Amino acid sequence: MAPRTLASRNTVTGPAQHRSRRRHSFLPLALLLAIILPVYLYARLYLLPSSSPSSSSISTFESSGGSRYDLKDLTDAAHSERGPGYDKPLQALLVTAHPDDEVMFFSPTILALVSQGWEVSGLCLSSGNSSGLGDIRTKELVRSYKALGVAPNHVIVIEAREFEDSMTAQWDPELIAASIASHGGLYDDLSEYRVDLIITFDDKGISNHPNHIALSRAIAYLPTPDPPRIIQLRSPATLPKFTGPLYAIYLYLKDELDILLTRMLSSVGTSTRTDSSSTTTTTPEGQQEPNTHIVVSSPAQWLQSVQAMMYHKSQLVWFRWLYLAFSRLMWINELVEVRQ
Repeated sequence: MAPRTLASRNTVTGPAQHRSRRRHSFLPLALLLAIILPVYLYARLYLLPSSSPSSSSISTFESSGGSRYDLKDLTDAAHSERGPGYDKPLQALLVTAHPDDEVMFFSPTILALVSQGWEVSGLCLSSGNSSGLGDIRTKELVRSYKALGVAPNHVIVIEAREFEDSMTAQWDPELIAASIASHGGLYDDLSEYRVDLIITFDDKGISNHPNHIALSRAIAYLPTPDPPRIIQLRSPATLPKFTGPLYAIYLYLKDELDILLTRMLSSVGTSTRTDSSSTTTTTPEGQQEPNTHIVVSSPAQWLQSVQAMMYHKSQLVWFRWLYLAFSRLMWINELVEVRQ
């Protein structure tokens, strides 16, 4: 009897399979182009000279004695509030819920404040210990802040049962406010470490994370006599949140058109130029809304933010890479001043 052999099976590749393979091989290239092209376009626009005749050798974002989107107006206002003769650096306290919040959401603000001479401190209300990685994530946080220009001894992490890292945990806003006030020197008007500025999330918390939202609610419980300036990071809508540098490109083109329009109108003795980096709007009831400050990172600052994120090695799962590539918050922060 002849030995039994396995029948060979010929694979026939048809046109449909060829098309499917071509589609799958094209997807990585399309994703790569979607990441690189907007960054390249913004970098080229950023380096182009401004249309302003008084700043022909520098970019639009760097015209008028510095970037219009680097919190210079906020810095000048804080200096004027301190009054003459006070030569210590301005103090800013960034309040976050978890390690990596500082770089994923606030890196443009941190870099802008550091470049303006602020002394930035970070207060993180938890170590992100939901997976038992609290010690590792705390060390990663300190390294990330250092990459953003914040000294390690200015980074504080609170590990308490009341501030458990969880999507279901409800943090007490009054306890949060007490922690902010204590570390921000708000209980002592003469404190050497009293902060001039507090930055945190708004009431949407970027991702509707309850821990983020709790930080926003804590603002109402801060000591009210002579409070510091408070700004919250405005949460973008879902779709604009993942447009990378496209909004920065829009701002560049808008500014160029604004400059050209101003030059045209100035020839007939009219000027309508406004500074869009800090705006105040009016509600239908006639009440003024808080100032909004826009912060735009340069391509080099974006790379610095990416470098800072690399220190959060425990969090670099695949979707974090997509976030780094497409998140608008890695490029732009819109900060809204809060009135107590």
